[in-house]
Amino acid sequence: MQNPKQVVTEKGKKQVGAITSAERGELVTIVCAINAAGNAAPPMFIFPRVRYKDHFITGAPPGSIGTSTRSGWINEETFTLFLEHLIQHSHCSPDHPILIILDIHEAHISLRAVDIAKSKCVLTIPPHTSHHTSHRLQPLDNTVYGPFKTYYNKALDGWMRSNPGKTASIYNLAGCVNEAFLSAMTPQNVISGFRSTGIYPYNRDIFHDFEPSMVSDRPNPKLQSAAQDHSTTADDPPAADDPPTADDPPAAWPDQ
Repeated sequence: MQNPKQVVTEKGKKQVGAITSAERGELVTIVCAINAAGNAAPPMFIFPRVRYKDHFITGAPPGSIGTSTRSGWINEETFTLFLEHLIQHSHCSPDHPILIILDIHEAHISLRAVDIAKSKCVLTIPPHTSHHTSHRLQPLDNTVYGPFKTYYNKALDGWMRSNPGKTASIYNLAGCVNEAFLSAMTPQNVISGFRSTGIYPYNRDIFHDFEPSMVSDRPNPKLQSAAQDHSTTADDPPAADDPPTADDPPAAWPDQ
């Protein structure tokens, strides 16, 4: 969806408008990957089509690949395609593995993806993070996607001004993405993303407001069991044939 940001007009005008696309937008997913050294892999485009055509990504960043699904969303099959694409560009191997940090999207978990990862690299998913917090662990969300959206809207505004009377479609998207990709995926933005999340350089104290997960915020059952075995209550006094020892706590009797 196009969202014009800046409009130049005469001073004193009370109503100012900007040209925008006349048609309702279609969803196109763009999958990106960056590393702590400040590099970005060529993206993958997922178009909402039954059959993918190579001309869909005309003008895209060099090295980009494309595919399609009925909805335009990523799924298990398209994720494995991107995983293979990433392995090709990173040149990882069992002797030189890479660590991939993902969120908990269901498309990232499949037998095919696990088989590829085991042979070439390592996958990790931050445990017990919901969609409200996982974005704070993602360098792309922190410092890259914001500028990317701004530059993309700027590039699409330029396309509309250069093509008056025409409607932008998904087939014009790749060229606009190319302009935004070059401006947003800078080493400075990428490295800042890894630093702000505490991933690299590693900083375990980067966040102070995360509550413990319910999975880990529980009493230790072994300690509970040991405490129960060594405690004596008023309802369960020591048996006559089993007198308390010096290590046992005194029995708690009701007040007389």
